[in-house]
Amino acid sequence: MEKINYPIRINRYLALNNYCSRREADNLIAKKIVKINGQLAKIGDKVNEGDKVEVDVVSPQKAIVRVPDYAIGAIIGKQGKHIEEIEQDLGIGIEIEEMQGFNKKDKKRRR
Repeated sequence: MEKINYPIRINRYLALNNYCSRREADNLIAKKIVKINGQLAKIGDKVNEGDKVEVDVVSPQKAIVRVPDYAIGAIIGKQGKHIEEIEQDLGIGIEIEEMQGFNKKDKKRRR
């Protein structure tokens, strides 16, 4: 990583920290999800050494996963623990749907 010389523009700071490209950083700033020391960042704002930079990750995306009924428990885990971990890793919400017309008997036949 390139040494950062402060003060530095917020988009370059995010790019040098491998968060996103400068152009993507400008888009995040325009969406009002980037903060410097708790204040919404504006395009062109400078980051000083010791400043706290935050990006609020808000993802309206949702994935629908279709799963055979006999495998739903294994994927969800106790009290939804597995699904929560997967959602956090991917940064999106997951909705589980039962696959229609697919059951344990079908699984045995396909082997």
